[in-house]
Amino acid sequence: MRTNGMDPLRIAASLMAVALVIWNPPAGSAQSCSSGPPPGVIISGRHKEKLKPKPVRKALELRYAAISDAYRRKDPDTVLRMRTSDFHAIIPSGEVWDAGRSVQYTRASFAQVETTLALTFEIGTIEVDGDTAAAEIDQHWVRKQQKAGTARHVDTRVHQRETWLHRNGEWLLWRVDQIEPGPWIIDGKRVDPNKPFDPNARGFEPGQSGR
Repeated sequence: MRTNGMDPLRIAASLMAVALVIWNPPAGSAQSCSSGPPPGVIISGRHKEKLKPKPVRKALELRYAAISDAYRRKDPDTVLRMRTSDFHAIIPSGEVWDAGRSVQYTRASFAQVETTLALTFEIGTIEVDGDTAAAEIDQHWVRKQQKAGTARHVDTRVHQRETWLHRNGEWLLWRVDQIEPGPWIIDGKRVDPNKPFDPNARGFEPGQSGR
């Protein structure tokens, strides 16, 4: 399943992070890219609940540990329950994927991955504003995955910003944006994360594609 020639797991990893949530608005809807919430969205309590950075970091570490465990157990429902109903992802093209579209790609990623061998999240800077925490995340995901009809060893890295909201005593993922794919290696060969996988293509060299 691809959109504009992109592998759906590019966002899952996320998008694990992809991948993505439990309500189902019309698929394919797009919104303009902005740093604030989508039009009409009100984040209740944003300036009422003052949270300190150190406890926030500890809480997010626990969230990411739970996500890693859910991927190892092939449990997408646990991952999806950690997101707000208005979760959205802004992919590198600038297109906005709403919750319904995102959950579709997240479930597709779980279906394609046979085994998660390793999944780590390094949390960098966290900007805390009231009940909102925007974390810089470096994700490294190693798995056995079906690609081009064969189970392959897939090793991918991505840097992105993940914004969490503190609601009713728990942290829920609200948005993923500023997605920057790192090296993608399949069966020992580096590939271009912006193109559909071709097992017969030569090894990818970033300078040759202008990246």
